[in-house]
Amino acid sequence: MIEKLKTFLRGPAETASEVAQDPDTALTALLLEAAEADGEEAPEELDAIRTLLARRGHDHTKVEAMIAEARGQRAAAGGLFRFTHAVKTAWSPEERIGLVEMLWEVVYADGRVDDIEAGLMRRLGGLLHVTDRDRGAAAVRVRERLGIDGGGA
Repeated sequence: MIEKLKTFLRGPAETASEVAQDPDTALTALLLEAAEADGEEAPEELDAIRTLLARRGHDHTKVEAMIAEARGQRAAAGGLFRFTHAVKTAWSPEERIGLVEMLWEVVYADGRVDDIEAGLMRRLGGLLHVTDRDRGAAAVRVRERLGIDGGGA
């Protein structure tokens, strides 16, 4: 009986410590968080995620597997810290700024940024140790690239 209790108590902690150790899974989870921040995942946002992951050299099958894995990890994680920590420890400051650009591409994919999405981007910038200036500059670059007029950064 005591062993069962120990196993029960130990199991979730081990699972939680394994959540988002892979930077690619963490990246995908953060992109999904950006897509769903406003309460709905627009098809354009999911398409943007697929495109961004493909740009990183992943084929269609791998991209779909990454998305499925990240969805499961997000459900188990209970927050953003594990994902931002995995990326922060694996990526350089310049790469993290690139991640913020990727996040903005997802946020802007549906053509608008609401207050919840803007707040998420501020929060993620802080968790990733990306300055407000760099986060804002990343938003401007994405808007220019996508041909979107200002606002939202």
